[in-house]
Amino acid sequence: MKKNAAALSVVLISSMLFGVNGAMAEEKKQDDPLYPAYINFKFGFINKEGKEMIAPQFGWVGTFSEGLAPASAENGKVGFIDRTGKFVIQPVYESALDSFTNGIAHVTVNDDVLTIDKTGKALGPNPDKIGLNGYYEGLAAARDGEKWGFVDEKGNWVVKPTYEMVGRFSEGLAAVSQDNAKQGYIDKTGKLVLPAQYSFAGEFHEGKAAVTINDKMGFIDKSGKVVIPPNFFSVGDFTDGLAPVEVQEGEAYKYGLINAKGEYVVKPVWDVLPQVVDGLVYVDNKLFDKTGKQLLEAQGTIYPFQDGLAEVIKNQHASYIDRTGKTVWTESRDYALGNGATLVEKKQPLQSGDSYMYYPQITGLKDAKLQDALNKTLVEKFAPKLEEEADLSYSSDYRVVYQKNNILNIIGDSYSYYSGAAHGMPGRDSVVIDMATGKTIGLKDLFKAGSDYKKAINAVIKDGFAKMDMPLLADFESIEDDTAFFLTKNGIVVYFQPYEYTPYAAGFPEFEIPYSTLKPYLAGQHDFWKDK
Repeated sequence: MKKNAAALSVVLISSMLFGVNGAMAEEKKQDDPLYPAYINFKFGFINKEGKEMIAPQFGWVGTFSEGLAPASAENGKVGFIDRTGKFVIQPVYESALDSFTNGIAHVTVNDDVLTIDKTGKALGPNPDKIGLNGYYEGLAAARDGEKWGFVDEKGNWVVKPTYEMVGRFSEGLAAVSQDNAKQGYIDKTGKLVLPAQYSFAGEFHEGKAAVTINDKMGFIDKSGKVVIPPNFFSVGDFTDGLAPVEVQEGEAYKYGLINAKGEYVVKPVWDVLPQVVDGLVYVDNKLFDKTGKQLLEAQGTIYPFQDGLAEVIKNQHASYIDRTGKTVWTESRDYALGNGATLVEKKQPLQSGDSYMYYPQITGLKDAKLQDALNKTLVEKFAPKLEEEADLSYSSDYRVVYQKNNILNIIGDSYSYYSGAAHGMPGRDSVVIDMATGKTIGLKDLFKAGSDYKKAINAVIKDGFAKMDMPLLADFESIEDDTAFFLTKNGIVVYFQPYEYTPYAAGFPEFEIPYSTLKPYLAGQHDFWKDK
């Protein structure tokens, strides 16, 4: 990844979340707000009554703002759709970092941040010069060589690139550093208005910014006056007159809320970060008012209300509740396979309280013997027996990625984490089943015996690895007969596990080989890729 502006603007506790299974971005008031919904392993949108308004057809969606929502297409790329589900900004981006606000949104291209308007037009210079924060208050951090400054939306330098580190503008000021040690604040002319004296300097919100002084965090005003003493382990930004704070109590850390005077509104009693939105306080599965009075308790983690509904997530499953706590929509994993058969969700109980294992089973097949054989395969793949350990948490889920002409392809994703480890380990398994025979189909089974299909696939993979901006942990030579893959409408996707060839940060490297490229090698008995 190319170098980006150091995130001086990232406060140690973030009160902003973005995504579907996360907090919902605030949409401008509309007569009929739309809410992301996961239906039949695809994302669509429902209305306030839980009625489907945009059919499930996307691999991922964000939330609607200013009439548009980010969504991913079949090619895995992200664009923006309107309220009919039509792409008005084509899916050509790697990801979307937010929804539209004041006519701009931030997307990624080749690991760089690009700021676009509602026509998809990019603002500013070549994206590899723009920092991770994009445009805020009309200016974006940009670099020239190793130095950072700020450019306007036409790419003109407004603040010359003389800094080692920069944040983003908020309330007219931005944090900067010339030595990677102490940070101060400049205005939009580049004038240093607060000297470099803080080891951390956050953004200004409601006239106050979080800063670190002598290894503790507090708040200053725009004159540099300390208005809330640095008595906290970490703090978040002010929202609606409140800010979350974290304190250390022995070996434990607790969260509370303070007001603009630095007085506790809620003493540090919570174990998780509180989030303040529109005067309401969200803490895990509970909702409080600004005084700390509990309003309701949800059956899972609750995220901010949007026009009357709040998303609740429990074990990766979503639902929506109204302000009374009543559930108005619940995600269902029942998937119609045709001919009366249905793929239903089962849950394997595990000892650890934060562990779970979801796996699929088939019901409704007329051939009971075939159904039993298929279900045995699905259990072996997606509900393996685990040797549970006290310090191990484990979760797994599945999704249907392809179904056509009796061919069913299911992917299972898992995540295991040992307490105290630097990070957990994700895993992925894919099974392709012929529903007519009950047989599983391996990669080599898709091709004519003796055909040189590996050469065609290897060429695509080698080219893909060469284009990656990271070193390989091992040289790639060739796929094997049992190399992992899954199917799409357009081709076969070969993938690898983390650490198999690439560092952990690369996730699961995927390489799609179009059916058109593989046509000379494909076996006739599996003709699901043909248009009929």
